[in-house]
Amino acid sequence: MEVRPDEFLTYLQWLTPGDHHAGSLKIGAFSLFLLISMVLLVLGTFIGYLVAALRHGPGEGFYVVARTFANAVIDLAHLSFRRVFAVAILAIQEAVRRKVLVGFAIFMAILLFAGWFLDTENDNPARLYLSFLLTSSNYLVLALALFLSTFSIPNDIKQRTIFTVVTKPIRPGELILGRMLGFITIGTCLVSLMCLISYLFVTQGLKHSHVVDPDRIEAITDSEGKVVGWKGRTSESLRHFHEFNLQLQENEDGSLLAVGVTELELGHSHAIEIDVIAGNPAASDKASREPQLDLKTASIGPAQGMLTARVPRYGQLRFLDRAGRPGTGIDVGEEWQYKGYVEGGSRSAAIWTFGGVTKANFPNGLNVDKNIQVFRTYKGDIVSGIRGGMILHHPDRSKNLRSEPFIFTAKEFQIDEQAIDENLVVVQRDGKSRDGNLFEDLVDDRGRIEIEIQCLEQGQYFGVSQADVYLRAKNGAFWVNFIKGYISIWLQMVLVTCFGVMYSTFVSGPVAMIATVSTVILGYFGDWLSNLAYDPDLGGGPLESLIRTVLQSSIAAPFENTFANNLIKGFDQTALYVLRLLCEVLPNYSNFDTSERIAYGFNVDLDLLARHFSLALVYIAGTTIIGYFFLKTREIASAD
Repeated sequence: MEVRPDEFLTYLQWLTPGDHHAGSLKIGAFSLFLLISMVLLVLGTFIGYLVAALRHGPGEGFYVVARTFANAVIDLAHLSFRRVFAVAILAIQEAVRRKVLVGFAIFMAILLFAGWFLDTENDNPARLYLSFLLTSSNYLVLALALFLSTFSIPNDIKQRTIFTVVTKPIRPGELILGRMLGFITIGTCLVSLMCLISYLFVTQGLKHSHVVDPDRIEAITDSEGKVVGWKGRTSESLRHFHEFNLQLQENEDGSLLAVGVTELELGHSHAIEIDVIAGNPAASDKASREPQLDLKTASIGPAQGMLTARVPRYGQLRFLDRAGRPGTGIDVGEEWQYKGYVEGGSRSAAIWTFGGVTKANFPNGLNVDKNIQVFRTYKGDIVSGIRGGMILHHPDRSKNLRSEPFIFTAKEFQIDEQAIDENLVVVQRDGKSRDGNLFEDLVDDRGRIEIEIQCLEQGQYFGVSQADVYLRAKNGAFWVNFIKGYISIWLQMVLVTCFGVMYSTFVSGPVAMIATVSTVILGYFGDWLSNLAYDPDLGGGPLESLIRTVLQSSIAAPFENTFANNLIKGFDQTALYVLRLLCEVLPNYSNFDTSERIAYGFNVDLDLLARHFSLALVYIAGTTIIGYFFLKTREIASAD
């Protein structure tokens, strides 16, 4: 799962300017909102004046624009929420008459037949279920919001039913807000029902249980032949089973217990507990002297790791090159520069610095989760995988305190969870090892610790990004995280509704729908457009790239400094500025989409939701104001 760089920011950092922002604009979201609002206000006023001047002349056009602004201030001062709610109720009744519940019936039909197509033998069925449910719900809700919002006002104008509204003491702003509120209310009810039914579907669809297979149990003995544990496997359920190893454990009351966790299968495991019957040392045969499992007391817990909400703590990442000097990741020729690479068999390393590492935050030691990509220069041993080493360092390298290496095998395309106990072996400056404590020896006074990862095999590479190694202090409640996912869907529905109502105030229904769909499509390609606008590839802007393609000119060849070429560059710069403005003005729907985060088992941070709510409020205000001015100046009487 890719984590965007701006997702590491807190809500306050996101609002305020500073170097913590990625990209060329570092003014912060609040300043950006004000800047875009001023640009749109000036641009809208200028366009409005040009239209008024063409209709009424230059002098009268000025007064028309001034009267429009004056009326807007008066309408805002006399805004009545009672009239807004009355229009909202009418909008709800209209939506019900349009058979909006048909969309909910379609959703139920999708769930009824989903079991035929969802593969429970998938490597991670929970991820498959969640991705399917959240994505299908998202598209269905956006489609319903699209049809409701874009055809409402144009149909009222076409059928002249709007005259029963505009002849009442109601203002254009109240009409627009009422329509938005009514359609959002209908959408909220549908999203809430979908959330509840989807949650029941995914939890019941993945719910299963196992029992211990008595024919598969074998004792594990030490070098002296003494039983120290057992190994075996569970029964089959949902077309899978688990193997397990149990360790012998003595309770405080002297009773014996066999405990363990099953092997990871289909993205989950189960905890196992079985009572142990102590052997009789005086017995004549060996079987009676050894402890025995009481399989009647076997208890296998629910699935762990299937429906989770990991709460990660991310750190700051830096790289060491082949010689151990600070630098960037090794270049392996990948076009996608999101990850940096660490070369095996050298001093190259990736180092994360984590903060907030205290006994209170991590009472049971550190839980380190890794998601490492492997880049192979030769085939090697595919079955065994590529080995790596993880070392914990004190941030003050002058103390030269570190842990012994934790050797691991990179698990590609899945999260490798590793628990590090508080009590561990510490290596001192002189190279001698001693028993130490994680928080006392390797964490500084500011609660910081460094984690270094190296690739141990010559000629192989580990690919990592800032989010690929993190500390997990706890897991959040999955049902809360699931609701957050549907809140993100709800916010997208709100945006589509607002834009649909805004477009419908000055164009016909089909045109408003096309305009809204275009906004959604551009919003889902927002990241691609942003990369194109702010970081164009070699070859120049759009026109220069077209000319190079036609002339078959190399993108590395210099563009000659001629008058025509300077005009082309000027056009490209203008086009890129317009594209940047478009990227900032249009909502980036891909940023609102949290389905991938939930499907991969990561908690949706409240800071992220706060950003989404702030952006939604800005777009609600902007679309309402623009729709007000268009509806205010539209000649309804002639729009038949």
